[in-house]
Parts: sequence; structure tokens; C-alpha cells
Amino acid sequence: MQEYKNIILVSHCLLNELAVVKNDPGRKDSLNLIKNLMKMNVGIFQLPCPENRMYGSNRWGSVYEQFDNNFYRQTSRDLLNPIVNEIEDYIKDGVNFLGVIGIDGSPSCGIGLTCKSNEFKGEISAIKDFASCVESIEMTDDNGVFMEELEKLFNDKNISAKFYGYNDRNQNEIIEKIEESIKNK
Repeated sequence: MQEYKNIILVSHCLLNELAVVKNDPGRKDSLNLIKNLMKMNVGIFQLPCPENRMYGSNRWGSVYEQFDNNFYRQTSRDLLNPIVNEIEDYIKDGVNFLGVIGIDGSPSCGIGLTCKSNEFKGEISAIKDFASCVESIEMTDDNGVFMEELEKLFNDKNISAKFYGYNDRNQNEIIEKIEESIKNK
């Protein structure tokens, strides 16, 4: 059995497309990213999907503001605490923690890009101009709620972590940065 000296956390849907909101174009080429991580002998640690855990596979798409509440944040911390503890133990054992790969645009797992709207809320059938409501959604240079909570937990334990926001267009850049991190350790 191969011993891994490097590990990385990845958003759940990079390994399980079933967790993605239905009709989302999703990540068309995440398999290439995963294959490259495996070729680099990186242990892949799959994060849970908080949206799927809380709302199931038939959920609507959401925005940051819908998750920016104490209950969603607490659920995120509850899901993440055992993982952060495990990462801490790996680091103590000499494993190189390479960071986290999140999902560009996700209100939960976005890293440096998330979708926001103060208008996208409430009873859908009561929205008089639904198209305008959808048009109010914008991508901002922020992290998703789940990743904000993960970063706080890492900070609480003084764990240094690099965060990468994945999309199909930047996977080669992420792979290069991870290769560089491995070489520099």
C-alpha cells in the first residue's frame, strides 16, 4: 500500500457529482484534477457537502445570504470539527497538508468567489418578478459560508492552509500550484 506524504481537502462534489444542485452545469472536468492529484501521490480527503446534508439532492440553488445564519454556520462547524482534528493529527505525524480545493461560485464552498443576493429569498411563488430576482444574483470576491467556517477552525488551531477555488478553466493553475507546494516541502 502506498504511503501518502501529502494530503488535500476537496469539496464533496469534486468526487461526487450527485451532490451538485440539479441542472447545475457542474464541473465538467473535475476527473482530470483528481487524476492529477493521484499521479502526484496526494491523499484526497473529501469534505462533506453541507447543502446536501441539510437540504438533500432535490434542493434549489441558493445564495450566500441564505446560509449566513447561526444555524447553518453551527452545522458547518459540527461537520468540520472532526475533519480539522484529523488534519491536525496528520500534520503532527509529519504529513504535508497542501490545503483545500473549493468550488468557484458556491455559496458554501466558494473560495474567493461566491454568489450573493439580498433579493433571492422567500416564497418563490410570491415573487412577482422572478426573472429580476434571479438577475439580482451576483458573483463577489468572497468565500462561501462553509469555507469561512473551515478557515476559522484552522485559525483556531494555528493550521496554515492554502485555499484554491476550482473551476474547469483554472484546474491546470491549481495543479501547478500544488506541484510547487510539494516541491517546496
